Amino acid sequence: MLGVLWIGSEMLNNVQYLRGIAAVMVVAFHVLAPTARLDGQTAIPQFYAGQGGVDLFFVISGFIIWFTTRKGEQDPWRFLVRRLKRIIPLYWVLTILMAAIAFVLPGVMLTTVFDLQHLVASLLFVPWPHPHVSDLIPVLFVGWSLNYEMAFYLVFALTIPFVPLARGGIAVVVGLAFVGLGLAIDDTGLWDFYTEPIIIEFLFGIMIAIAFASSLRLPLPLSMGLVLGGFIAMVFLAGPELDRLYWAGLPSLMIVTGVVFWEKQRRTRPAVFPMLLGAASYAIYLSHVFVLPASQTLWTYALPQIAGGWVLIYGVSVGAACLFVGVATYLMLEIPLSTRWTLSRELALDPGRRRPPKLLATRYLQVLRP
Repeated sequence: MLGVLWIGSEMLNNVQYLRGIAAVMVVAFHVLAPTARLDGQTAIPQFYAGQGGVDLFFVISGFIIWFTTRKGEQDPWRFLVRRLKRIIPLYWVLTILMAAIAFVLPGVMLTTVFDLQHLVASLLFVPWPHPHVSDLIPVLFVGWSLNYEMAFYLVFALTIPFVPLARGGIAVVVGLAFVGLGLAIDDTGLWDFYTEPIIIEFLFGIMIAIAFASSLRLPLPLSMGLVLGGFIAMVFLAGPELDRLYWAGLPSLMIVTGVVFWEKQRRTRPAVFPMLLGAASYAIYLSHVFVLPASQTLWTYALPQIAGGWVLIYGVSVGAACLFVGVATYLMLEIPLSTRWTLSRELALDPGRRRPPKLLATRYLQVLRP
């Protein structure tokens, strides 16, 4: 979800593609999920495996964080500031927007209600009981994954002073210790949230990065097989009967491993649209929760019961709308917000420095260049 991986002057294109695929998977899951806005008799096929997009994001995040800090170029504070710059601007804007909608038009977002404590906790990435749903879900409900991301960043920041291998080892030991304690101590609330086995997926990413930075290479057919096998396993094993770490975490480990070693063996040519989806994956992930209720309301108004061929048209059209709004949010909101934050910090550190020109087109091309 977060971060772009560069090797020298080149982007690891396969990782960027995978981020776009992960975002599309999450969108597909939510588009096809049951909702009170649609007629109760509407038979929409479920895509349970789409939730695995978040697990892919977690493994990718662990991979990128270790790999991009392996040369010891950052101190803990600089590392955290760069991560906050990447997460906070868009998330805060959309969270406040969601809270404002719930305050002005209560009931429009169904389960989302305005609660000041809940809003503050959401903005601070603190898991907090939802005022309407019995779970630790923030105002922008997909933000639950960002609470894990922030916890991972805080733990990893403490390892920055150590050499890269020790850095990865410490993070892995701490993560496994938390999961072990969670299994040993039966508790609820914050302790239960931060000791879920899902945090092991960040550790998967770190281990992949350590292997990738070494001289290890995998045969191209094996790398491709890992990607294909991972997706097949995720689709066919997905379901509440199996723990998420098994049906989504382990397949994500296979997929990310295959993707990065595939490109280590053979560089892939950048394709504009998949690269754009990857760059916009964070914006797509956050913004689609606004598009879904609006699209579903319009569909139920125009067609009270979706059936037959309309189910396919519904899924494709709503999914496409989510991607379109996500890309537009990335270009028109995420990039300007990120740029403004960066320039403000530059000017604060060096008030006499002239403000350099930053054009959206330039930033866009930087993201897409091979």
